[in-house]
Amino acid sequence: MYLAVLFFQSTSANKRRGSTSRSTRTVNPKLGFLGLFGFAGFLGFWTYRVDQAIFPFVFFVFFGFFGFFYEGKMSNTLIDERYKENKMRAQSTANKTALSIIFLQY
Repeated sequence: MYLAVLFFQSTSANKRRGSTSRSTRTVNPKLGFLGLFGFAGFLGFWTYRVDQAIFPFVFFVFFGFFGFFYEGKMSNTLIDERYKENKMRAQSTANKTALSIIFLQY
C-alpha cells in the first residue's frame, strides 16, 4: 500500500513539474543497457520444454528499458512547439500500433 502511495505522489509531482518545465527530464542513458536482460526471456522457451517453468519469460519486461537510452540522449532538451508536435505524433503512432495488435489478436 505504501508503494502505491509513493507511486501516486511521484506521478502527480512529475505531471506538475512537466507542465511548468521548459526542458526534458534528466535520465542516465546507461539505464538503456538494462534492456539487454530482455534477451534472457528467450530462455523461457527452453525451460518450459524441459521442466514447465515459465519464470524466464518475465525477463521480456526488460526490453522496455531500451527506451531509457533514447530518453537519456534527449535529456535537457528545450521543449518547444516542434518537440511537442513530434511527441504527439510518436504517441499517436504507438497508440495506433498497439490498437491494431489488440484487434489482430482477436
